[in-house]
Formats: sequence, structure tokens, C-alpha cells
Amino acid sequence: MSVEMIEPEQRVRLWMEKIVQVQSGLMTASAAAKQMEVSRKTYYQKEKRGLSGMRAGLLQKDSGRPGNPFDEEKEKLKAEKHKLQEEITRLQQVQRVRDVMEADSEKKR
Repeated sequence: MSVEMIEPEQRVRLWMEKIVQVQSGLMTASAAAKQMEVSRKTYYQKEKRGLSGMRAGLLQKDSGRPGNPFDEEKEKLKAEKHKLQEEITRLQQVQRVRDVMEADSEKKR
């Protein structure tokens, strides 16, 4: 059966097997390329990509959840929200003072 007709997941597994066999000396790159129905150049490209992916997966990474990236626009919006909340508080205080003064002036009438 042609390699192209194999399901993608099985094809990936087959590539992994061939790469491991070549790396362990059980098979030559030429033989693996022939079995996978690709050129030797294509085999080496796939091997390089596969091994670099494995390397990336095995590298030591920081533990825990990754931190939140800094978002400048989000920070500007937070600062603006804070300023607006302060302005609302100030205006509410001014309105309370006006209400008290108005109630006081009505009592005097």
C-alpha cells in the first residue's frame, strides 16, 4: 500500500518509527526515504523538523501558568477607567454638598 493512502495519524507514526530507526542505526536514511516514498532530501527535512520538535518538547520550561503579556492598550483603558471613577466620586461629593446647601437654604426661608 502507498504511504500516501495511509491515514495522517498513522503516517506520522510511521515517520517517527523511520526516524528512530535511522537515528539508532537500524536503517539507512536512503532506505527510510525509499520506504516513505520520498527523496533522501525530503527525508532529511522531515527528520530535522521532527527532531527539532522533539527537542522543543523536551526543553526545560518554567513551571506554572504563563504570565499575562503586557497589553499597552488595556493598561491605558484601565488608567482611564480609574480617572473616570475618581471624577464620578468627586462629582457625587459636589452634588451632595449642593443638596445639603439647597436643603439648608430652604429651611431658612
